[in-house]
Amino acid sequence: MQQDVQRHCVPVEHNQPGRSLLNPSGGSLSTLLPTIFTLVAVILTVGCAPGETRMPSQKPPLPAPTLSDSRPLPRRSGDHLLEQTTERRGVEELPFQLPLPITERYHPELELPYDGSISIGTVTTGYLVGGKQLPLDGEHHRVTTTQRERGTNWGSSELIDALLTAAADVAEKHPGATMQIGNIAKGGGGDIFWSVSHNSGRDADIAFYLLDDQKRQPPLDNLVQVGSDGWTTAEPKLLFDPKRNWTLVKSFILNENIQLQYIFVSRPLRAKLLAHATKKKESPDLIAKAEALLVQPAGAAPHDDHFHIRLHCSVADLAEGCQEVGRALPTAETAANRVSERLPKLRKLLRSKDPEKRAGAAFMLALFGKREYSSDIARLLRDINSNVRIRATNALVTLRATEHTKGILGRLNEEHDPTVRTALVDALGQMGTVNAIAGLRNLIADQRPANRILGLATDYSDVGMEAARILALRGDRLAIPMILDRLKMATGDQTVALDHLLTHLTNQEVPGSQAETAARWVTWYDTARDDKYNDWVIGGFESAGYPVIALDERGAAPLLDAVLDERDHISHNARRALQTLAENDTDISHLSRQGAHRAMKRWYDKNRFRIEKEARKIAKREKSRDRNRKLAKNEPRKRGNTRTISD
Repeated sequence: MQQDVQRHCVPVEHNQPGRSLLNPSGGSLSTLLPTIFTLVAVILTVGCAPGETRMPSQKPPLPAPTLSDSRPLPRRSGDHLLEQTTERRGVEELPFQLPLPITERYHPELELPYDGSISIGTVTTGYLVGGKQLPLDGEHHRVTTTQRERGTNWGSSELIDALLTAAADVAEKHPGATMQIGNIAKGGGGDIFWSVSHNSGRDADIAFYLLDDQKRQPPLDNLVQVGSDGWTTAEPKLLFDPKRNWTLVKSFILNENIQLQYIFVSRPLRAKLLAHATKKKESPDLIAKAEALLVQPAGAAPHDDHFHIRLHCSVADLAEGCQEVGRALPTAETAANRVSERLPKLRKLLRSKDPEKRAGAAFMLALFGKREYSSDIARLLRDINSNVRIRATNALVTLRATEHTKGILGRLNEEHDPTVRTALVDALGQMGTVNAIAGLRNLIADQRPANRILGLATDYSDVGMEAARILALRGDRLAIPMILDRLKMATGDQTVALDHLLTHLTNQEVPGSQAETAARWVTWYDTARDDKYNDWVIGGFESAGYPVIALDERGAAPLLDAVLDERDHISHNARRALQTLAENDTDISHLSRQGAHRAMKRWYDKNRFRIEKEARKIAKREKSRDRNRKLAKNEPRKRGNTRTISD
């Protein structure tokens, strides 16, 4: 299998001590797409084998890019205060195996060589390159029982080092104290099931230092909720220790190797920490910094069961594509200047004799969102190297450079490499312009080979099947005649795959034997072609037992239930409808049924009042519209029965 690796995940040595700031001289994620349909499922990322160690100096040859390498990293307003904790929910069956697999990330090493990790994108949409692994147990720390099996003990080099340093600082001041750590990030970063953030290796959950009635610190199975009085809300009763917890906060604030953005914690516990600092006669400057950094996040869990540490992007990471939201980094202007200085050099590298540098330059310009360089990148669609052509294609998608749709279509007509063809077809689907979609419809009959990675094997599909797959999952009803024409010629697995595609596109099940697949779908379409597309989808939900009366706010609750349905087409169309309602605020395309349901339920609960209010308004408008239709229908009859004097 071709791997997309440039920087590797390197575990920290288990005996590495954390340097104490109080005594400077002393030491002490594949993202599997959900099973929309088995025959055309895609694995977009590659994981390291458990326990495999690779050193950063082992530089691999130019990798074959995956189709999602240079995905866009959108900014979302309010990211800096977004944090959802799900640690206190009931036990449930997870939709994936633990520990989470490590996702290796591509990042080019160009004119700015780097050491250690790189945090890319925002804390909610980004990922981690070359992350550092925190040992599950150390001299002064341990990962809590629940979290230690998840594989979420990876972070940026700066964050892991800061955690070890803080643990050492607290233990030095309070002998025997042990830092207990929850989620940080998964290897390679990206989404994790338990948090909205923690994507890019700059976030860490730290359990509070709690003491029992003997003033001993017990090991914790999980993060423990603490009330405003400082006592845990559940048995056994434990007390929030202001002394140890303040020493932890102080260590992070004084650590000159990091720049803190936030320490999320509930207001009552924040007050206890500041009161202790004042009583201890800490410097006014230190207390002022603590007052600014200790924050209870708005619109999220109050963080009454753990500290959530978040770091700013480092200046070096900002120059590599790290994105800040919320509080600005004091050195952000310097970093912006470094990015600006890189742009002319990256543009020049697009013409380098080294294909790895050409590919890397295209990737970086897209990562920085520099659409003004899209024409330079588009020239690489005709590059002699197939990997460069894929990187260029992905970069144009990331930049949303829809003006190059025609160029992508033209390249696809000439392309001889099956893997590049797949990237080009995918690009048309992600561009989503009228010309791109029309081009995809025209490609459905194209039987030239196209490769798609499926797990550890390669699925030899073709251009037409890839185009049909994209259009079906977009719900493009105008593609149905072309898909039916292709179905009439199909045999074997392609017949089954096209049957699945039509089921997903229409949300309808048309039962029958495989030999009759084309005939039964043609018959169904002849009967239903004049119906509205939404009527097909709603009818499919009704047949499956979900009372969806409309694909708007009135149908949100049953659509949420339908996400969990075992039938792929029902779950898929419920997701599409809910994402439309949510205006794509929550990306659930890569999640399992359970994960998608949880994400959308979070959105639904947060917006329940607005959803129900809008549903009532729509129902009222529909009622008024029906009444007006009846009046309009009766009006001609009344006029016809009215006789004038002249009659």
